[in-house]
Amino acid sequence: MKRLFFVPLLLFLLIFSAYADELDNFVINFNMQIKDDSNFKSDLSVTFGAPQERVEYYYKQVDKPADVYMIFRLSEVTKRPPEQVFEVYKKNRGKGWGVIAMELGVKPGSNEFHLLKEDKIGKHKKEKHKDKGHGKGRDKGKPKD
Repeated sequence: MKRLFFVPLLLFLLIFSAYADELDNFVINFNMQIKDDSNFKSDLSVTFGAPQERVEYYYKQVDKPADVYMIFRLSEVTKRPPEQVFEVYKKNRGKGWGVIAMELGVKPGSNEFHLLKEDKIGKHKKEKHKDKGHGKGRDKGKPKD
């Protein structure tokens, strides 16, 4: 009888572990992408509509820059204030973002979970550049002689 309980639990733990690793790998890769980005803090502020002082505060409190991104992203996805996400982060620091997301109600493999792995800053930058008039240019559209 104990086996019947143990097998589903083991499967859940394996699946959760895979999803948690996937999210933590995203954060590791994101950290590598942003390590030399001098605009990262201001990009965070603009992307998430957070005051620069709030971004600076979290930046000083976390282990890696991408952790600040995850605080704001999880806040957005879970519709909870960043302060609440930060409290869960502090309590679970070192356990990984999969654990933090799950504690905030994000189920592994859910839509919300997949949204966390979206580079919203990169997407925001692309949209910003798209809005700038990338017209025909100086010589484009003119008939050739």
